[in-house]
Amino acid sequence: MFADDILNGNISDGLHDKEYKNDHIDPECSISEFQNIVFDSCVFTADMSGRDFYNCEFIRCDLSNCHMNGSYFKDCIFRGCKAKGSDFSDSTFKSSNLIGCSFSYALFSESSFNSVRINDCVFENALMSQMKIKQSEFSYCNFRRAEFFKTPLKDINFSDSDISGIVLSDTMYELKGAKVSYAQAADLAVLLGIKIV
Repeated sequence: MFADDILNGNISDGLHDKEYKNDHIDPECSISEFQNIVFDSCVFTADMSGRDFYNCEFIRCDLSNCHMNGSYFKDCIFRGCKAKGSDFSDSTFKSSNLIGCSFSYALFSESSFNSVRINDCVFENALMSQMKIKQSEFSYCNFRRAEFFKTPLKDINFSDSDISGIVLSDTMYELKGAKVSYAQAADLAVLLGIKIV
């Protein structure tokens, strides 16, 4: 169990090569680095701010309202997780995959996605302002009412995702170079005050 490893293990250099299933990751966690860890169906209540995760898997975990701001995720997988209202602000996701997760009302402000693949995820009402997104792919995602204020979306393909009601700056410069479907373009034109006849 996670609590036993924290109490009994030598974890001064971080936690490595472990698997936790149906476990509780609680507030007593003081580990700063996790490497090759599988969290399967775990519930996170710990403040995980400023932690480093390398080659970790989060499978069907409950990260709702968890604080993971300022954290670093490299070569990680989030699959089927619930992270409603979680704080990932100022975090870095690099060469990672997010699949079938719910990030409704989550905070990603000032975070970066670099070479991240995101498939079938919900970011409804998420705060994604001032992000840096490079070489990342989004497919079949729900971004309804997500806020992308001051997040350049150049080269991001939203054509198979739901971007209805997204929040942008007054000039909507964030969309410059973004890829959208014809139907999405018509919806965005209305935001610009264009009347389609």
